[in-house]
Amino acid sequence: MSAAPTAERATVEELTMIRDYVMMPHMLTMCDRILEDVRRSGNLFAKHFEQFIQLVMDGITRDLNMIRREFRTRQIKVWDRQLRNQGRKPGISDRRGMKLY
Repeated sequence: MSAAPTAERATVEELTMIRDYVMMPHMLTMCDRILEDVRRSGNLFAKHFEQFIQLVMDGITRDLNMIRREFRTRQIKVWDRQLRNQGRKPGISDRRGMKLY
């Protein structure tokens, strides 16, 4: 007889990481659009705004990479939107395949 695996719920820290992992790509998109608007504007301070927005984008990218590394460390698997095109649902599961999100 094999015992059924117990369902573990995601910790608060893991839920926060999942939230950030979902939101950060959207934040990068927003920054990119703002950056394009700033570049098109004739604003006197456009160069300074560009530098600031690029710093923000670099920070978001750094945090997103840190979250991905932490997911690997915790053996949390992430499926992205591209799988939806293949008919599978995106989601996040732990090392035993238990769905976290």
